[in-house]
Amino acid sequence: MASILSQLLKKQADIKEQIAANSLPLDELLVMQELNYRISVLETFQSLVKTAPLSMDTSVLGQHYNIFDVSLRYLLKDHKFGIATDDNGKKRRETAEKAVTDIISANQKKFTSFVAETQDQYKRYISECANTVLPMWLQFRDTYITINLQEA
Repeated sequence: MASILSQLLKKQADIKEQIAANSLPLDELLVMQELNYRISVLETFQSLVKTAPLSMDTSVLGQHYNIFDVSLRYLLKDHKFGIATDDNGKKRRETAEKAVTDIISANQKKFTSFVAETQDQYKRYISECANTVLPMWLQFRDTYITINLQEA
């Protein structure tokens, strides 16, 4: 995720330069908004992974996980707008949303019976969860607004 985040940040810097030069094409406004949104989400999850407690105390882990879980659930409720699409595009969106929903649900189920056996096991679990969910979420977001990172 760090690599994608750095690519998004570079693309954001390029867009900011275009805005400063008053040369951002109007059709890039949705891309700019989506870029800012994705960066915000990825940085939030990066922070959640970094702040995952090194502990075996279930109350401490549960407190952190509640925040992590709410953040996961909001991934599917936020920003459901994008470029108009046909029936095939709508089906792709539905399929991608179901894939993200399923992977989030699977991770939630894993946590209901989670018991840390080592101090760093929860932190590893949260990292694996983020690294599993976020690529799927990015694919889901691409069904709404595609960000071309090739030129970034």
